[in-house]
Amino acid sequence: MKKLIKKILTEETNNVSNLKKYFINIWEKQVSSGKPPRIPDIVDLIRKRLDIYVDDINSWYLEFVGGEDNAKKMLEIYLDNITVTQDDFNKVGQRIGPNDRFEIKITGLLIGMILWRKVKFNLDSIL
Repeated sequence: MKKLIKKILTEETNNVSNLKKYFINIWEKQVSSGKPPRIPDIVDLIRKRLDIYVDDINSWYLEFVGGEDNAKKMLEIYLDNITVTQDDFNKVGQRIGPNDRFEIKITGLLIGMILWRKVKFNLDSIL
């Protein structure tokens, strides 16, 4: 019985280690192509049955980008001077009425620590 438990725990550790390598590989490819590294959205993680590893993935991401401060800075750069339209909302499943049209331009964004803590959960899909 001890050998079986040890084998199961070893396999689980190897799977998590391989999963970490998988995400690091994705982020390295994104960076090498000039894109910011991003965590896949939750729908994609659920589809791949990886949603149980969300906390691990967030931790690996922060480790990859050099910590929470760097992640915050990258988010500020990503969101600064970005224009959001109804099409962007539709792409992420936030349905907008067919006749509704809008354009929001974000400029001069500075994310403070309090705001970062509040929106971190909601913005995980775009990081």
